[in-house]
Amino acid sequence: MMEKEFDAAVVGGGIGGFGVAAQLQKMGLRTVLVDEHSRIGGRATSFEYMKGWLIDMGHHGINLAEKSQINELVELVGKKIAWAKPIRGVQVYRKRKWSNFIEAFELDRSDFEEIEVITKTVKKMSDEEINSLDNTSFRDWILQYTESENLLEMFRTMGMGYTTIPDMESQAASEVLWLYRENMEKMGEFSERPGGVPIGGAISLVKPLAEAFTENGGIIKLRTKAEEVLMKDQKAMGIRVQEKGGEEYTVKARLVVCAIPINRLSEILFTKENLPQLEGSWVKRMESVKDQVSASIGYIAGLSKPIYSETSFKCSPELPHSKTAFQVFAQSNCDETVAPKGKMLISMGAAIKKSKVTDEESRKKLFELIWMDVEEMFPGIKELVEWNIPGFFIGPDGLERKPGLVGKLRPDIKAPGVEGLYFAGDNYRGRGVGVNNAARSAMICAEQIFKDLK
Repeated sequence: MMEKEFDAAVVGGGIGGFGVAAQLQKMGLRTVLVDEHSRIGGRATSFEYMKGWLIDMGHHGINLAEKSQINELVELVGKKIAWAKPIRGVQVYRKRKWSNFIEAFELDRSDFEEIEVITKTVKKMSDEEINSLDNTSFRDWILQYTESENLLEMFRTMGMGYTTIPDMESQAASEVLWLYRENMEKMGEFSERPGGVPIGGAISLVKPLAEAFTENGGIIKLRTKAEEVLMKDQKAMGIRVQEKGGEEYTVKARLVVCAIPINRLSEILFTKENLPQLEGSWVKRMESVKDQVSASIGYIAGLSKPIYSETSFKCSPELPHSKTAFQVFAQSNCDETVAPKGKMLISMGAAIKKSKVTDEESRKKLFELIWMDVEEMFPGIKELVEWNIPGFFIGPDGLERKPGLVGKLRPDIKAPGVEGLYFAGDNYRGRGVGVNNAARSAMICAEQIFKDLK
């Protein structure tokens, strides 16, 4: 029987959960991590679809790769990520042809002059200046510097890559500018910055965190669902869990970290016993944002041979048939371990509003139109398909990166007025999309815990 008293209990086995747990255990806090699934990783997991094919639960191309927040987090706990060949360059499908990022938007001399002004402005912006734009759209900010339609479309496409939101009016200026500045500081101009994927699929981002955690004595309990966060007198007391096919029991802990989506958090935290102990305005805010999530729809396919060979990131501001903003990435061009030799693993998806995928008829039509676009973008792909999985995701990158939901306006990593209750993951305080935001959030969370314990 598992020991049931710890210094800390972490709910959720993704990057946020293992990121915090590994740091706590390394600092000598006896920690247990529980996850209701049978494998670690959360949304950053991988599995063998067929012999030789390793696919992720969604696409994971990591901005900045070796200089990313996830790399920093893994090194912080004494481990390394083995990175595959870098993602280099950006190809854009516009006006029914592929071009490199700059050429695609047919910029003139005045456009380049305005780009230089914008770039210099962003480089000089302070954290405070960027943070002050958490409620401002990227379009409103950029209109101070240009009214060129081609340039606006270029920056909209760039913003989509940073936020996974296709509409410039819905892209938060602070989020785009923070990442734009960070990329320039670490790598140079945005069109040339490399991203990356770990060798062995997205699970290879989580494995080193889990290894660091267990090597230092941490306990992992899979197939164990957190049913309730336990509180008394506005203090975290532990969690009540249910093992799949097994017993229900209480894990006592003076620190509880919830590294799960906000909609799941409300199920285990906002109970009849806990609500009187939680700050009412905070509960109301959490309830109001829990459904403000991104969505995507597309295909993961295995091809008998590569349809193209470069490792570039490919995208389109708007496809001709589906009218969606689209992103394409061939994992096997960077990481040869995810597909049989000589074959290609490719992910293709559109960032869209949640309502477009929750309606069955709308979703079915979108799948048809998107595949029409795929066949137009990549002539001959139909004959190369060995298998093809249509799919859609709700909340692949947590809360949307739109005005009012970023930076200081994101839910904090600590419950106000409650001792010992914390949060981590891509729904909570931090910047960056998906993996990197979850990693940054995990570091912020652990730092706050250590500060509170002093």
